[in-house]
Amino acid sequence: MKYFSFPREAWYWIIAIAALALYMPDTDTHIVICPLKLVGFDHCPGCGLGRAIAFALKGELKVSLGMHPLGIPGLLIILHRIYYLIYKHLKHHGKSTKNNA
Repeated sequence: MKYFSFPREAWYWIIAIAALALYMPDTDTHIVICPLKLVGFDHCPGCGLGRAIAFALKGELKVSLGMHPLGIPGLLIILHRIYYLIYKHLKHHGKSTKNNA
């Protein structure tokens, strides 16, 4: 059970990536949570980023790049962050176990 006690931030990113992996970005229905769109602006620099990551997770890289050019780099950064948080946690956890033995 101790190994499931990863930092909260890692769990948030894992859940977000899982949600985007399950999301069907090619459907017309999606929830708009962009504050700029909600107040009436036509363009937002981040619009399409979530759909781009969802397409990248499905292996549709050309479509992902068309949705937002930072989708794939953003996905790589998030995956690296998850890896770093878990690695750091396990490294620290291993040291404390060795010291207690």
